[in-house]
Parts: sequence; structure tokens; C-alpha cells
Amino acid sequence: MEHFYVDDCLKTLATELEAMELISNITEVCHRGGFHLSKWISNSRAVLGAVPQEDRAKEIKDLDLSKDQLPMERALGLQWCVQRDFQTKWIGSLSQLTDFEVPRCFKPNDFGESVHNQIHHFSDASELGYEEGWPKESIDNVELCEDDPEVRKSATVNAIMQTCEERPTDKLLNHFSDWLKLRVAVAWILKVKEALKHCVQKRNDTKKGCKMTQRVTRMTKGCVTDNIKEAITVDDLIMAEKAILSYVQRQSFTEEINMLQEGAANVKKGSKIYRLDPVLDNGILRVGGRLRRTAMPEERKHPAILAKDHHVSTLILRHVHIQTGHGGRNHMLSEEAQR
Repeated sequence: MEHFYVDDCLKTLATELEAMELISNITEVCHRGGFHLSKWISNSRAVLGAVPQEDRAKEIKDLDLSKDQLPMERALGLQWCVQRDFQTKWIGSLSQLTDFEVPRCFKPNDFGESVHNQIHHFSDASELGYEEGWPKESIDNVELCEDDPEVRKSATVNAIMQTCEERPTDKLLNHFSDWLKLRVAVAWILKVKEALKHCVQKRNDTKKGCKMTQRVTRMTKGCVTDNIKEAITVDDLIMAEKAILSYVQRQSFTEEINMLQEGAANVKKGSKIYRLDPVLDNGILRVGGRLRRTAMPEERKHPAILAKDHHVSTLILRHVHIQTGHGGRNHMLSEEAQR
């Protein structure tokens, strides 16, 4: 399979028998996976004769292999003269190289099996190899007119210096390549956060002075351990998903969210999401519109809005793509719109 280039297979073999066996074996293997290989072509008439006519390249399907000349073919961007087994590259700008040819196989027919192959290439940049019409004088000796429209009077250089480091939350989001694993990680973080808040509240309720500091610290550690022994639940994953969406939307649509929180009926017309008639629902920016009057589930009526170029958007689409069994675009968008 290492000789496949996208949808093309290119392979050179020492004997015609090996070529016939390869065609038979690779066709059978691909057929098992539901792939039908066709458009076979070879510089050997015996090999072509072993391929069913309907599976040959269209240029040779109607040829009489006993007498007709084999055609020109294209292989990986080069023209291949199948009859002579030469590869050619047409260069229209250099007339002397128009019919430039390179043998596809450098090894003589009676050379036998090679043990080790090397290609040594040398390219010389000597001025002796230039065309006669190449300029003789240096560019330094050529005077440039001030009113020449192709000469810039000045140049502007823009430089951007980034001094701020990546936010810890952004590092966390970009670290994961799986949507479920990211939600689980954030769910545990939120769980520990709630446990710490609970323990701090307990410590603040303890009114026995500074002498109890060490005892309170030990109690806090035990309190955190007790509160995070439980496994992650579905509710924890839902809370984690909302937290991720809220953070991502804050990074992409800060101005829009602030306007809606201040009581604006809609965002500015120049906003990228203006046509979506966005609304805020428990801190999540969602699609608005007249669907709010339908009896559909809320998540389907008002899907969350995410920037298309955000890493989290990619994770969600990848997750939905796998869940739908690598379904088509419309099926994926239908499933994703329910979130």
C-alpha cells in the first residue's frame, strides 16, 4: 500500500510474472474492502493481456495489443510514453527542451537484480550555463529613473510584538484533542473548585481564633478529599460543557455578550452573528428567532453559538462526526444543532 499516491498506484517490478501477481493480489485485497481498482496500464503487453479489458485504462481498452502502438499517458504530473517507457516534461518557454526525455528506468534490461541503489545529482550555477541573452552588466550599473512607476518611493514595515502569554484556561482547552476528555477534565476541576469553596466556608464558620489554624488546615484537606470521592456524573458533564461554552463565547463575542447583558434588544448590525438574532440563556449565547414559539426542545430551537475557527468548535464537530458514524454534512449539522 506504500506505493499508492492518493488514488493512484505506481509500482515497478523486475519481471512480468511479478507484475501479474501484484495486480491479482492487490485487486483482491481492495475488493474485500469494497474498492474496485481499474484503469490499469503497463509498458508490458503481456501484463496488459492478463488484465480484464473492462479494467484497463480507457486509452488501451480498444487496442489490439499484438500490433497497435501503446499511447502516451500521464503519471504523477509527468507524461509517460508507454510504448518506449520514457517520461517527458514539456517546457514551452525553452524551445531547446521541448522534447526533453528521461528514461523511466536507468537500469539496463540484462543488468540483473540490484542490491543497492544510489542517485548522485549535480547542479552547477556557473554563468557559463546562462543563455546568450542574459544581461552582461551588473544591476548596480543601471540607473533608475525617479519617476519610474515600478520603483517604490518608500516602504512600510509592520511589526507586531506579542508579550502576553497564553492564558492557563486556553492552554487547558488546546491541550485536549477529544471533546469528551476535555469535558471530563473540566468536570473534575469544577468538582474540586466546589469542594474547596465548601471547605473554605466551613473554615470561615469556625470561630475559635488563630490558634486553630493548623487544625482547620488539616480539616480542609480532609474535607476536599471527602467531597471529590464521587465519580463524575452526567450533571457534572453538563455543567462542564456549559462552563466551556461560556468561556469560549466570552473570548469570541465579548462585545455582543456585554450588549445583551446591558439590556440591548440585539447586537450591532456589523456583528458577525447579527443575523442569528442572538439571545443570552443562563449565560450561554444562543440563536434566537421565531422558533422560540415552537414545541421543539430548547437545545434544538436555540443552539449555542461558537466561532467556527475555535479549537473547541473543531473538537465538537469531530465528536459529532464520530457519533454519527462518519455521517454526511447535513446529518452532522442536524445532530450538532441539538446541542
